[in-house]
Amino acid sequence: MRRVERALPWVGSITIIGVVCASILWLSVPSFLLLAAPTILVDTLWYSLPDGARSKPLYNFLTGASLVAALLPAALFFKLARGVERRPDRARRILPWSAAVLIVLSITWYVVGWDYGQQYQGPVFLYLNIALGVGAVFAMGALAICWRSWRSPALPMLFLWFEFAWVLGCAFPWLGETF
Repeated sequence: MRRVERALPWVGSITIIGVVCASILWLSVPSFLLLAAPTILVDTLWYSLPDGARSKPLYNFLTGASLVAALLPAALFFKLARGVERRPDRARRILPWSAAVLIVLSITWYVVGWDYGQQYQGPVFLYLNIALGVGAVFAMGALAICWRSWRSPALPMLFLWFEFAWVLGCAFPWLGETF
């Protein structure tokens, strides 16, 4: 059982990379900032260079460096998951509060951008994102209730994963004009 618990941060980190990459398809703002924005900056930098300074290896290096940003949430998840593994009781006290703050920020995001979301993305997009978000929040709530009786660090780690996946996937969708 101990091996499985030690593998959880690694598996969670890899799936977080998948969530970041997948959620760029529906323009999740965190995923856009981590994947698309660095790539756009690389292209802007690339075309601003004089013709003699542009080379294929330089472009490959810059593009690769911009993709490292996708690893940032995975690295943060891994670090936090290792902390949860070491001190699950402390995580049980902190994680619900961090989720509550993120829920308030997400609700504010939707309220402020609701009209733009209706206009540019449409009601189906908005309601689907809200449904996914509510599902993730209910899953986190169920995990928080379950960990009162089951003292394994796996539940707080799963809670942490749902929190990351929710924030990266649907808590902050793009609610403006499509590029």
